[in-house]
Amino acid sequence: MRRLIVITVALFLFVTGTLLLALRSEPLVIGAARWLVTALTDLRLELRSPSVNVFRGELSAAELHLVPASQDGPPLLSVLNFSARFPVPGTAGDALSGSALRADAVTVYTSDRGNAAQPSPMQSLGYLRWLPSALDIGQFRLINASAETRVFPLKHVQGRLIERGNYRLAAEAD
Repeated sequence: MRRLIVITVALFLFVTGTLLLALRSEPLVIGAARWLVTALTDLRLELRSPSVNVFRGELSAAELHLVPASQDGPPLLSVLNFSARFPVPGTAGDALSGSALRADAVTVYTSDRGNAAQPSPMQSLGYLRWLPSALDIGQFRLINASAETRVFPLKHVQGRLIERGNYRLAAEAD
């Protein structure tokens, strides 16, 4: 019985150590992120000059694009000079407490030309829980391609988590 316990503990320590060593490999983490996006969505993740440090909770890229995998067209999301800080796994607090996101420019492209159902306003508001504790975006553009293409430009977008369930977001019209 002792032998079984020792072998089980040793195997657990080996697997944990191997996983921790793998997380130190930036190419492996970036490759896993690309694979997850491709496997779980119909999008493709494109990164330019990415940098990841899981143990310090840091992520950055000169460019980040989410592109439809099945078609050529504009990226659904483009982020320039992106940097993020997130809580280190295993630390106290909720998932996004102490997180920060900064970008020089963010462009979101939407279209109602496809056959996908548009989310209701309440569904859209549900995504706000994923906002970081601190948000700083130089320029934000929402491009909606419908019968007429509309561009909603904002600049100096700043957001802060005031307290749990309350978020202050400010921006200027461009």
